Amino acid sequence: MKKTLIFALALATLGVLPFCTKDPVPNGNDNVQTNDTIPQTNDTIPIVSNTIVFGQTDGMIIKTYENHSSMNLSLDLNENGWTDLEFISEVVGSAGLGHDIVTTLKCKHEKVLLLGDIIQQEQYLHIDSTFHSEDSIWWVVGVSYIYTCEQMDEMDSIVNTSERLSLYANDAGDTFGCDDSFKSTDITLKNRSYHYPGGTANGNHMLIHYQYYYQNDCDYFPMDEEKYIGFKIIEGERERLGWIKFILHYDCVELIETAIQQ
Repeated sequence: MKKTLIFALALATLGVLPFCTKDPVPNGNDNVQTNDTIPQTNDTIPIVSNTIVFGQTDGMIIKTYENHSSMNLSLDLNENGWTDLEFISEVVGSAGLGHDIVTTLKCKHEKVLLLGDIIQQEQYLHIDSTFHSEDSIWWVVGVSYIYTCEQMDEMDSIVNTSERLSLYANDAGDTFGCDDSFKSTDITLKNRSYHYPGGTANGNHMLIHYQYYYQNDCDYFPMDEEKYIGFKIIEGERERLGWIKFILHYDCVELIETAIQQ
């Protein structure tokens, strides 16, 4: 009788432990690789906490990296033999537009999701012009078309709206949990801005020069600072939370630590 009572109490205690339940996988993500078959697990051990702290070590599997900076980093976060995330820093551009380094964080399948705000990103068009006289006959007009993510003037028009994930840049001690916003997608951590001449038109004693500017300030992640990003991985009916500690440099990513719930 005693053994039966103790066993019943143990089952009742296990039943009230909090755990993450599987959320529906986000739809409409064209950037995520979905061709790979992700191994499923029959492991139904519940996660004993649905909230963790950035920098937390208790109940976490920690992996530390030393002097690990690269333009291309692949991460197997739950060590199941499949790449989950990839940091890529690459030189992009052309002779006419100039070159710069763009750094992207890519989700390699739909079972890994990143922590952040899902927002409607607006792109604005700001038109500016300048006038001056070359002589008593000709006027020179400079017209600039400036595309930005922040409205420069109340007359600026919205030319594009898209849904995107605004990735959180967290500090040690910040917390997050299963009920926060996550998305499986690709994130641009460091983008580039550029401009090019759009040609010249003349007529009616007026010479017009066109310039196009693309200020890609939508994508901004703090540089040269230790920051954390959060993630969760779906494994069958389980969801495991984790974090990545790294530094974004101008030309590469310096990986420091990764952690995932046991």
